[in-house]
Amino acid sequence: MEYSDPEWRKQAHGRDMGKIDQILAKARAGDEEAENELFQQLSVRFGVFVRYILRRNEEEIVQEACLTVLKKYRTLGPSDNFQAWAFGVLKNKIGNYFERQKREQKRMRSDSSTHRSVEWADEERIRNLKLTLNRCLEKIDERNPRYGQILVLSYQGFSCADVCQRLGISPNNAYVTLNRARQMLKACLDKDRV
Repeated sequence: MEYSDPEWRKQAHGRDMGKIDQILAKARAGDEEAENELFQQLSVRFGVFVRYILRRNEEEIVQEACLTVLKKYRTLGPSDNFQAWAFGVLKNKIGNYFERQKREQKRMRSDSSTHRSVEWADEERIRNLKLTLNRCLEKIDERNPRYGQILVLSYQGFSCADVCQRLGISPNNAYVTLNRARQMLKACLDKDRV
């Protein structure tokens, strides 16, 4: 897939492309406010890019890319192009998304052919999944209430800014917390443990 359309670039980069580089320099120097601003700017630009490529909003891809950039941006050298690298991370996350979609479609096709004859089993499976999900959310909330809160707010459709405001945390903290909470939820759903 080609990402060279100038329209998304205009929307994603805004008027001042040098602003990110200025914020990056401050963030690398340890300015936490600049780091929050950097990831807020990236989140907006990544969101525009993802919406352009996928034709829908996939906040999880944006969050995964921002989290990866947050973990590794300080390892870049001063001569490395941060924006090119950051968008490369995002493109890899989008590629991973497409791979997951392919695998899910294959699994769904095989599941649907297997389960057509026993539709009642689907209802039971959905009921069990809902019970397991609620049990996992309760376990996560007991272990770490902030994780429980951020999962519920995120899955209710609140934006990152709304979640940050409600919980009184920075966007960086929100991305990290949500990622950890999702990992706990996945582990619980896969193995029924937190």
